[in-house]
Amino acid sequence: MKKSVQSSEFRVRRLVRSSEFGVHRIVMLLLFTMNYELLTMNCLYADFEVVNGGARSSGLSGAFTALADDNSAIFYNPAGLAQIKKSRLSCGYRKLFINLYDESNLADATLTFIQPIDKNNCVGAGWYNFGLKDSYSESIGIVSYSRALTFSQNPFFAGASLKWLSKKYESDNYTLTDPLFAGYGYSKSNFAFDCGLLYLLQKNYSFGITLLDINQPNMNLNNDRLNIPIKYKLGVAYRGDDSAFTTEMVKKKDAHNFYTGLEKWFLADCLSIRGGIGIGSREYISCSIGATYRNSFIQIDYAFAYPLAGIKETSGNHSVSLTLPIQFTSDEKKKKTKVEQRITEQPKNEKIISYIVQQGDTLPAIAGKPDIYGNPGLWRKIYEANEDKIGPSYELTPGNELIIPRE
Repeated sequence: MKKSVQSSEFRVRRLVRSSEFGVHRIVMLLLFTMNYELLTMNCLYADFEVVNGGARSSGLSGAFTALADDNSAIFYNPAGLAQIKKSRLSCGYRKLFINLYDESNLADATLTFIQPIDKNNCVGAGWYNFGLKDSYSESIGIVSYSRALTFSQNPFFAGASLKWLSKKYESDNYTLTDPLFAGYGYSKSNFAFDCGLLYLLQKNYSFGITLLDINQPNMNLNNDRLNIPIKYKLGVAYRGDDSAFTTEMVKKKDAHNFYTGLEKWFLADCLSIRGGIGIGSREYISCSIGATYRNSFIQIDYAFAYPLAGIKETSGNHSVSLTLPIQFTSDEKKKKTKVEQRITEQPKNEKIISYIVQQGDTLPAIAGKPDIYGNPGLWRKIYEANEDKIGPSYELTPGNELIIPRE
């Protein structure tokens, strides 16, 4: 065993000499090319560390826990999935640390599908893969469930995820002669669990909290108890009509990172730009920028992130994501919209009035008006009658006409 550790340390030193000090950090924290026997300390801290959900969240430097309003939520905060009201398929690709001195080929990819069940429940499934070409790879299969809770007049969401983690080392001249791999094989897999909460305070503010890898799965090849530690994420966001500002803190074992992102939408929400910055332990400093184009058929996101400290001689990370709405037309043809149903099925003595959304309106505020219901807690009646007009996170667009059912 001692010989194995010594030979492994020699291989690490050789990598460091060939790539200079900047790549040493990548070897230790990002490449994941060695397990605990190879690095002796802090090894599994890096397992499944660079999971990225998509280009939009990358453009915000990963500050997404308190937004969680697109497919990326499945990796950041599963509670946010219930904000999504239409089926969506998304895929993404990210090229990591381009032009490293040692020409390491690092990349990751995602594929997610989100399916709302009804107005309160949503499920999702996803796949993530990270790899160092010809050396190492990590994969995550994930299924998530999110529910909008009804005990509060403000939207409140809870969610959970079940993950299947898998990592694999490639066979080469080094691993073939290492007794660790000869004795325990080249791969390891295990289950992990995440959970999250999201609270929308009125219209403009949201708070999110996520616990990742709650069960601290053991991903060490020889089953030594060097488990992946729990990751805690706490975020706060401001959501404007055409902008968002989000910030969060992430704690994992003895490391603390802080992320902040800003997003602005233009041209009737067809185009957006964003940027962010992250700082934290181990001299981590990174900045990012990104943009989105979307219409009723497609959404394309791009992000560029650049390390300002620690990792040197790189052109940064480039991410791109593609999101498509999925419409099940065969089912839609069998039913009318909610508004059409309510109008058609009302008794003759029941009135349905309309309301024009004003700047600053929220569903609880409208329901609380004396000439509507006089009770903010009845906001869901308005939502159910106008679900097709109300955006993610129960956002209202000034000038829209809402149907107000009066029973």
